[in-house]
Amino acid sequence: MAGRYRNLSYCQFGYFYNASQYTLGAFLGEPLMDEAALAHWREVIKETVLRALCVQVPASVVATTTA
Repeated sequence: MAGRYRNLSYCQFGYFYNASQYTLGAFLGEPLMDEAALAHWREVIKETVLRALCVQVPASVVATTTA
């Protein structure tokens, strides 16, 4: 994932959460802007982007490209 798309992903997740705080909060029936909810969402963003970045390459491919 190129740096540009990684940064856009961060922005996208953060923007959606903040822009939808009232409607999504009403739908879910919980406050989205309290400390615990924001901390949890930051962790979700980090995990999601890191999972996209940390794609595992099969050992057979690594062996053929480094040999």
